[in-house]
Amino acid sequence: MNKKIKLGLFVFIFIGVIVLNITYKNKDEVTKTKRQEHSNLAIMVKSESGEYISFDTIPKGNYVLNEEKTICENNGKVLNYDSTTGKVSFSFIGSDRCSLYFDKITNKLASFFNDTPKVVFEKKNQYAKEKSYKFVQVTENFVPYNYQELINILYTVLDAGYDTFTFYCPNEYHDCIDDIKKISNSEDNELLTTIGNFVSPYNNFSNIRIEYDTAGEVTMNVTHLYSKEEIDKISNEINRVWTSLVSEGMSNKEIVYAFHDYIINNTKYDEKYEEELKTVGKTTYHSDKAIGPLFEKYAICSGYTDTMAIVLERLGLDNFKVASDSHVWNVVYLDDEWLHLDLTWDDPVSQDRSKDTLLHKFFLIDTQTLESFDIKDHTFNKSIYREMN
Repeated sequence: MNKKIKLGLFVFIFIGVIVLNITYKNKDEVTKTKRQEHSNLAIMVKSESGEYISFDTIPKGNYVLNEEKTICENNGKVLNYDSTTGKVSFSFIGSDRCSLYFDKITNKLASFFNDTPKVVFEKKNQYAKEKSYKFVQVTENFVPYNYQELINILYTVLDAGYDTFTFYCPNEYHDCIDDIKKISNSEDNELLTTIGNFVSPYNNFSNIRIEYDTAGEVTMNVTHLYSKEEIDKISNEINRVWTSLVSEGMSNKEIVYAFHDYIINNTKYDEKYEEELKTVGKTTYHSDKAIGPLFEKYAICSGYTDTMAIVLERLGLDNFKVASDSHVWNVVYLDDEWLHLDLTWDDPVSQDRSKDTLLHKFFLIDTQTLESFDIKDHTFNKSIYREMN
């Protein structure tokens, strides 16, 4: 082989090695930049209705990549999305198929989005129900464009068990901050209390402070009704009672019945609660919480209701609380229907206070039966608790 051929072969091999080295920078991982025409990308863009619609191109402008929804095969990752150029960078191992989800951000938020921390989603706690109802729904959209979306955010934050959470009001929702003011300035927290009726007792609140500014930033600070120590104490007691009441083969209805009777038989209605609260500012017993009936043997309607709600959640039964102007009780979805369950009214106070009475008059009854008793305490807002219509 002459020198020219040898030299040519050497140059060819040398160039090939360089090309291979550039192409396979890492042995197992290749970082690629995909542009909007790439056929392996499923591009989904959120519409004004809240639904994701398939697009042929990666959007430019006021959009943000929804990192929670976006997914790539074989542990691929999105490294960067440039909304100005519509260019996305990825890191792949193996297959490069990706489904990209984009949310539109408002003009006001877009103007300072790069300088403002993104909405941070902490992990929901173990008591999050993640259930949607006709009045409020769990949401993944934390930029509200109307009143319903706003209260859905409030509900989702409470249901998740967050201590603090920040979201943003867009320009398009002109009354957003005004609505926040009305909700947070309400003396009795009526709307927030109503929303709290749909979450687990363990994630409900004793106080909520909502802060807002003219830029549209809204921060919720939640003080939870139950401390970790109280939750542990209640859970241990429920476990103890469960062991004594529940046997293998019992139906859900039978277990609810057993706890209904146990709670009533071991609890007295706390007639002094309201008076003590008005005159002294504090009460002898924690009658408004599950601590009251389980440990102190006294309860008012909210104490009965929280205790039963905790039992229903342990059973995995969908449930929430219904409130009237003067009362609160449980409802539960059992055997394909929503039914009322009122332990307070099944534990009446006798006139001479000498008798302990156990009733089943308000045990798992439908709304028609409840209304047939014509009791003012049970007059509730059907536009809120629509499942009970």
